[in-house]
Amino acid sequence: MKFDTSTEAHEFIENVFPRVGARNQAVLGRAALYLALGEGVPPEFKPKDAKGVTLNDEQVVGDELRDLVRAALNCRAGQTLDEGAYRQEFRRHFEYGCYRMHQIWTGSGNDQARFVSALLKLAGDLQPGPGTKPPVPP
Repeated sequence: MKFDTSTEAHEFIENVFPRVGARNQAVLGRAALYLALGEGVPPEFKPKDAKGVTLNDEQVVGDELRDLVRAALNCRAGQTLDEGAYRQEFRRHFEYGCYRMHQIWTGSGNDQARFVSALLKLAGDLQPGPGTKPPVPP
């Protein structure tokens, strides 16, 4: 599934991945998506323009994790998402994760060690976000 990133998300990943020692840009994009899945995306969050780059979900999560991400997005939505809704929610979570990671990067003074430390601390504090619905049984 292809999706277009926002300019902000693309620039953040492109500029920060080498500074944090990530093997490639997908590592940072994957971390952003997982951060958003862990926190939940506020209902009022709307992704910015779609003028960044075109990616596909396999570039971000890899083929082996696609089903897991689909299940997590279904869980967050409280229903089984059709292809169009999955595409929309995937992009929304990716964009929100990039937005949050940019906040964390800036808040850590653009310092690699402080950034990673803040992410690790945050990962220990994650709780289901507001508006998270319980999963719908199959």
